[in-house]
Amino acid sequence: MAYLRLRLPLALTAAALELRHRRGLNCSKPGAYFVRPLVAEEAKLTELRVHVLMGGFGSARLAGWSRATPTDQKELLQRLRPEVQCTFGPTPPQGTQILVSAFPSQQDLDACGSGLKVLVIPFAGLPVATKNLVTDAGFIKNGLRLHNVHHNSSTTAEMAVALGLAAAKQLLPADRSLRKGDWSPRGIPSYGDPDPMFQLGLDGQTALVLGYGEVGRRVSRILAAMNMRVIATRKSGGDRQQPEPGSIVVREASALHELLPDAQMLFVCVPHAAETEGLINTKELALLPDKAVIVNVGRADVINEEALYHALQDGRIMGAGVDCWYKYPPDFKSRNNTPVSEKFNFAGLDNLVMSPHRAGSVGLLATERLRMAALAELINTAVTHGFDSMPNRIDVEKGY
Repeated sequence: MAYLRLRLPLALTAAALELRHRRGLNCSKPGAYFVRPLVAEEAKLTELRVHVLMGGFGSARLAGWSRATPTDQKELLQRLRPEVQCTFGPTPPQGTQILVSAFPSQQDLDACGSGLKVLVIPFAGLPVATKNLVTDAGFIKNGLRLHNVHHNSSTTAEMAVALGLAAAKQLLPADRSLRKGDWSPRGIPSYGDPDPMFQLGLDGQTALVLGYGEVGRRVSRILAAMNMRVIATRKSGGDRQQPEPGSIVVREASALHELLPDAQMLFVCVPHAAETEGLINTKELALLPDKAVIVNVGRADVINEEALYHALQDGRIMGAGVDCWYKYPPDFKSRNNTPVSEKFNFAGLDNLVMSPHRAGSVGLLATERLRMAALAELINTAVTHGFDSMPNRIDVEKGY
């Protein structure tokens, strides 16, 4: 009984503290209290209406080209919280609060009604046509916010490193020679034999990664694991001279010209925007050291087309690996006969590794599952924490 008499006041005290906490009172000081900000549970939406706009080829695709099969749709529905009502189709229903579409028309946006809060671009970046539409038609002014998903940042980073290694090691020229039975790229250091084909050793070299976003971070970590000295740039936030894990130093984007002379490898991982168009031009290429390698998995127009072609043609840079181009097939029928440029014969360059914009692995089963998972995570955040807490918001003025 003595034990019970001793414990009872403590139990009552604990209950009182819990009650004060639930009422938003500050229990740290006797008699003090404050209004507690909303927590996630209190910010939940009781209902959220989402529509995934289907269109493109055959009106059965997401984002204009990616497959959104019944299996993909089921994957998304299974991952969404029960508060979410998600529909699929070519016409958004009235009352849609989140619209998932890369290329909506004004009719699509109007059909959602005045409750439309968010437009989700189901990949990285912001199409120019969509940016112009939401800006010119007043949707941004009226509070519409845009968000991305970064579901394929891992595969994009992997391709970036693969392209860089292929160019640095001259894998394609060596492959073409050996297919003909020609072993001369190997070289044998003895009298009368050709010198071995040059390949860039990366251990201890400096890599400059433009854009320390989802892709840039992954690229930087891979390169650091290869014992490269990695310097990455980002648009804002101040210099971080202290290395990140893996000897990665992050600098302001404005330090570009200072950093280029040490960059044996240059990785472009920034999106296309007014401030990044032509970011790498003749002047910037001239600042790179001899035998430098360039990789572009951002957007083509970040690197000036003419400057890149002539730098490769003249041997000013050792090589390049490129996944994004200056010209694309205008339609399905043109996909087998469209060069990557209207001005220059990039296909005739031996020191260029060409990839048909496939770093994002669009359409692969595993990729689309990742896309659905990323969409679900983004949407569920709106339910649990509110629209303001949704990640990957796009600065529409800047375009990324």
